[in-house]
Amino acid sequence: ASFRTAWPEAPYETPCLECHAGIEGRTARPFGREFPHLSHVVGRGLACETCHRPHEEWEDGGPLRLAAGDCTSCHHREEARACLDCHAGTRRRTFTTEIGEFSHAVHSGDMELECDACHGQPPQVRLPADREACAECH
Repeated sequence: ASFRTAWPEAPYETPCLECHAGIEGRTARPFGREFPHLSHVVGRGLACETCHRPHEEWEDGGPLRLAAGDCTSCHHREEARACLDCHAGTRRRTFTTEIGEFSHAVHSGDMELECDACHGQPPQVRLPADREACAECH
């Protein structure tokens, strides 16, 4: 596929951008999870080949060289606080739901809960805003 919008600034030199310019604005869904190229390629500087095979290798498999579990080399490591490597601003966020407000500052700061206390291991990114989720502790 060809995406012809220009990079704000290419994070590295690669021949991939000759045909795939604009990929930084696209979000893929490998393994059923969102993968925003902007935060991974531009934000983290990952080379295309970190995740993708060169076109000449596709006859042996698809474009991805990774398996679903390979994402854990950066994401969702065993230590729950590793979440904050990428989600550092989360502690300051407060969510308003139909049953009230949820403050990460109170739960992860004041109460010293680890991320996986609510999000599980492996983490579930979006939790239901329902009484059952809160009732496990409250």
